[in-house]
Amino acid sequence: MFQGLWVDNVLWDDPIPNIILNSWEEFASQAELLKSFEIPRFLKVCMKVDSRIEMYGYCDGSLKAYSVVYFRIIPRKRDAGKVVIVFVSAKTRVNPIEPVTLHRIELCSASILEALLIQINGIYLWSDSQIVLNCIHLPPKKGN
Repeated sequence: MFQGLWVDNVLWDDPIPNIILNSWEEFASQAELLKSFEIPRFLKVCMKVDSRIEMYGYCDGSLKAYSVVYFRIIPRKRDAGKVVIVFVSAKTRVNPIEPVTLHRIELCSASILEALLIQINGIYLWSDSQIVLNCIHLPPKKGN
């Protein structure tokens, strides 16, 4: 919405275009629902020494934004086949105003995913873009 105002050169005292105003009103009307939204972030789980902690990261991009999410999967010792899934971290970025290819956006999300890495027993990085997965395996270029 804010980028739309910028692109349309709307000044501080100018009336907001109807299409952006309608989007804002729809967003504001749904903001009340956020009060009931919860994401548990309990990171300390009672485990035995031989327990495995696995960190999973996922990145994705779209024409408007890109984001990453990290979560832990901890196998439950008492319940074979059951796991505890815990949200750890997420980052979201709005795409720049200048046109950028979707592949470049996917690479931007992958770079954030990589930047948030921490040392864990197992790390799994996923992307739904084959191009991103191939680029990750290339040696880094200067400035990227």
